[in-house]
Amino acid sequence: MITEAFFIGLLAAFIYYELTGLTPGGVIAPAYLALYIHEPLNIAVTVAAATLTWLTLKLVLPRLLIYGRRKLLLALLIGFSWGLALNRILGVGTYLPNAVHSIGYLIPGLVASEMIRQKYLPTISSMIIVMALVYLALPLIT
Repeated sequence: MITEAFFIGLLAAFIYYELTGLTPGGVIAPAYLALYIHEPLNIAVTVAAATLTWLTLKLVLPRLLIYGRRKLLLALLIGFSWGLALNRILGVGTYLPNAVHSIGYLIPGLVASEMIRQKYLPTISSMIIVMALVYLALPLIT
């Protein structure tokens, strides 16, 4: 099911990009989030980590001359840090059952990198649309 979700996610993200010119927070983020659609708090924490990463990048990037791969790497590092911080604050690692946590450590950075490139609302709305498409298409394939 995970493999199918990523295949559908890649395909849906590609088609969505071709139709709209917007990327849905990277090509793997919608598939990852679709797998957690029954855990909306985890999705909210992931979006919060991406938002904090985006805000941090908006503060830091005007002071640095960073472009391309280095900017993406910076987004991934900051997203990893915010995801880790939110997970620690919310109790991940304390063996609490059903703990709320960020989905992955790289997803917030990937989403924030796209937010910097194409603005906040288009990225979030695109991600939600493609995530829903992946979720709705999964039962058709599995």
